[in-house]
Amino acid sequence: MLRSGRLASYTYSIYRDFPWTEDIKKIQPEGELMTLPPLEGPGGYTAQLAVGSSGAFYISKKVPEEKVMEILHYFEKTASEELTELAYYGIEGVHHEIKDGMKVLNDLGTEQINTTSMQPFTPGYKKWAEVHYPGASKEENLAKQEEVAGYEKLGKQNPFDWLYSSTWVDVWPNYQSEFDSKVTQAIVGDISMDDFRAYVEGLRNDAQIKQAFLEFAEAYEPYKERELQLD
Repeated sequence: MLRSGRLASYTYSIYRDFPWTEDIKKIQPEGELMTLPPLEGPGGYTAQLAVGSSGAFYISKKVPEEKVMEILHYFEKTASEELTELAYYGIEGVHHEIKDGMKVLNDLGTEQINTTSMQPFTPGYKKWAEVHYPGASKEENLAKQEEVAGYEKLGKQNPFDWLYSSTWVDVWPNYQSEFDSKVTQAIVGDISMDDFRAYVEGLRNDAQIKQAFLEFAEAYEPYKERELQLD
């Protein structure tokens, strides 16, 4: 719906501003996608950063240990800088050309180098991987980089994206649908924000939810110590 110009906003990787704008312009020539900066509210700025990974590979417990180690060794190799560059840009002269010192995809690269082509890999770290678009010019990519740099300064990760609590795993599914419904009702005005806060406070005082909070706090301790060291 976004790419056809029928949706106003969407959460997605920033580099998609470039190709999806082209899709929108086919229907609305004046259309443009832009990334919103961190938004400022009464409590300050809010910008949630992703954890830096998406999805997972699963290995069956039936696979022999020797084979498991071979698979893990393969992923270690794909995380190298060389293979990560291959996954993002393909082969020079085939999928991309060098322009102003930056790799830029050609038509074949745009067709063949995409998220699907990267799925057999575990890429290495690339700071601007979700911002730079290989099909854009150096100037366009650097402008987009500058446009979103504020997220690095103001953004924070939600630790509950990766902390684990066995109690939470067992209990939260009982509340998930109701909670999502309450969020929607509060947004559209079917219930007041005071009603929503009272509902959340009730959840917080549930004995099992409190137990999950304790488990989350325990799981966070090693990361908390690391944050203090970094500070």
